Amino acid sequence: MRVQISAADVAPDEAETAPLSRYCLVRTSELSRAEDEGAQLLSENHLRIRPGDALDARIHGVSLGPISLYYMKYGAELEVIAPPLGDYVALTLPLEGTMQLRQAGHEFSVAAGSSAGVISPDQDLRMKWSPGFAMLCARLELSALTAFARQLAPDAGERQLRFTPTVSRPTALAAVWGAVSLMQDMFERVDASERVAPMIAAQLREQLMATLLMVQPNSYSTALLAQPRSVSRCAVQEAVDLIETSPEAPLTVASMARAVKVSPRALQMGFRRQLSTSPAAYLTEVRLTRARRDLISAVPSDGATVAGVAMRWGFTHPGRFAAYYRRRYGEAPSTTLARNG
Repeated sequence: MRVQISAADVAPDEAETAPLSRYCLVRTSELSRAEDEGAQLLSENHLRIRPGDALDARIHGVSLGPISLYYMKYGAELEVIAPPLGDYVALTLPLEGTMQLRQAGHEFSVAAGSSAGVISPDQDLRMKWSPGFAMLCARLELSALTAFARQLAPDAGERQLRFTPTVSRPTALAAVWGAVSLMQDMFERVDASERVAPMIAAQLREQLMATLLMVQPNSYSTALLAQPRSVSRCAVQEAVDLIETSPEAPLTVASMARAVKVSPRALQMGFRRQLSTSPAAYLTEVRLTRARRDLISAVPSDGATVAGVAMRWGFTHPGRFAAYYRRRYGEAPSTTLARNG
């Protein structure tokens, strides 16, 4: 991903407070450049602002393969006219102000604190941003999201993926915000030059895709919510063996289910019935055990840190890792590490 401007070129207050400000991709007051850069990152668009208004366009962004996350604020009342997105679904999460949208003859609006939008890729689009409107926008490649939906619901057959455009139910809104916030938080914590560990990237991608598919009505919802077939003890044991032998791999529920030739929901049900846990929880427990092993053998004077060990085993949030660790072992991970000092 090409960086157009460094965070040092942004005003200090914006650099400190705007989401993903260390990953600034665009900062311009030129309308034509804002259109060109937006087209490269997202898709073709035509921007209109009221005569006399000043544009202050900024886009910050990060990418995890088929999913990208952008912070966008243009600083003016804005109209955006765009052809069909074509190859991606856009999840728009307002941070400030409101956005009115018109697509396929339907008009709807989203507002900070009360709703979000899911823009499907096959219809022309018009948007009106209120003055000062700002949002997080998750760009999910349509091919990856559709493939994941078919993994979750293998009996659904092939169909075009479409979503109900407005996310307004409080539980659904909280769920999509939670998944996006996990991705944002991880990037806020790591150095801008670091590559995200494959196991963490896989978990974040799967969590966002699964959340969106499960909580927001779409063309796969009936199949996704249907009762899965029962799964054999052999399939569950194969998944357990995979976790035990390769916990450092970028394992997800979907990848484990694919490996043992069952659907993700069937695997989850099999774990619940046979082991009274979930595949994700079992994987977390195994990785927590490996993290403790590393903390016991690590030497602080050699540069070992709790955060480094946690990140190595897929725990992106140090506070949550410490809480898991204390519940499991009765002490803080820093206490375990300090014994070797």
